[in-house]
Amino acid sequence: MWRFFACVVLALGACAPVNYDAVTKGEFDGLVQLYWVGGNTSSAVGDGKFLYLPHPTNPLRYTSNDQYDPTGKRLVIEPPAFFTDGGSVPRMVQGVPGFNAWAFGPAYIVHDWAFEAHRCLNYKKKRGDTVLDPDVPTPEMEKLKNMSFKQSAELMAETIKTLLPKDTAGGPGGVIASFTAGPISYAAWQDEKSCAEIRAPKDPAPEEIQQRMSRRGLSQAQREVFELEDGRKVKLIGVFKVR
Repeated sequence: MWRFFACVVLALGACAPVNYDAVTKGEFDGLVQLYWVGGNTSSAVGDGKFLYLPHPTNPLRYTSNDQYDPTGKRLVIEPPAFFTDGGSVPRMVQGVPGFNAWAFGPAYIVHDWAFEAHRCLNYKKKRGDTVLDPDVPTPEMEKLKNMSFKQSAELMAETIKTLLPKDTAGGPGGVIASFTAGPISYAAWQDEKSCAEIRAPKDPAPEEIQQRMSRRGLSQAQREVFELEDGRKVKLIGVFKVR
């Protein structure tokens, strides 16, 4: 059945096929700490507004076996706090096993961070030396400055493959990776965004949540569901080890 829905996803995204079998598994390490901070009914893809917040002692990290940073070392991606909507899967097919917006959560976080970092890199490239700190890329962003759009889709493929058991066929993973190689994703790859805004978002949620989590004496219930100063509800989706 998934093949039928794969055709739907491919048609919606006008995808460019990614050779899922050609990419190799990398290595995930660390914990995923994810908070729900609001819905998003205006978008036909994704699954609301979430905040990925690095665990203070064991943050999520992905090491690629296929891609390299500008120094020639294996690419290691360690996303900072940022907002994500999960996998950019059309909502009409999210009910199909393997196609929901969080079926491959850690892979989606790494892929979404690559796009967010690229928006800053585009911003800096267009303005050259006229931008000054803090409106410049961080070292974590600079690791991705040589990544092409094609490589961003291959990153999606290899991170999904890494999450699956050995010798598991591509299935939805290959389709989703191909979707991220289509024109919708390419348009997003061309976007730009102030590096300062990415590094210190105007949305107060990341800072408020970090401050709350650092407070001592909070019960588990007080950590899992609470309100921000602006009245928004926040829910801790989970803290889990990537295996």
